[in-house]
Amino acid sequence: MNEPTHKRAAFRIVYPVGARPHLVVHGIACTVIDASERGLRLRLPPGFSLIADGSGTVAGELQLAHGEALPVGGAVVRVEKNIAAIALDDDSRIPLWLFYDEQRYLRSQFPDWR
Repeated sequence: MNEPTHKRAAFRIVYPVGARPHLVVHGIACTVIDASERGLRLRLPPGFSLIADGSGTVAGELQLAHGEALPVGGAVVRVEKNIAAIALDDDSRIPLWLFYDEQRYLRSQFPDWR
């Protein structure tokens, strides 16, 4: 029997706990659980709510594990307990080359990471 295949539309990194990046929003660091070119999944600090600006966008600085930082913005598409998902705006998509740098860094620091 053929196994069903599920292909993602974008490259995704699921971060090891010891190297999770942060999205800093309004001076508060939210831990990034996983990231793709088009979105982020975050663990929100207790009591913190993501509030969109007048345009419906949440904006902040994404601080990646390997040290690179970049401004990003997008719409909150889901919040469940303290986990939020953000769909990045087209002009805030994370470049693929940055993911390759991040992946190289993670493999050098966490040899068992996949």
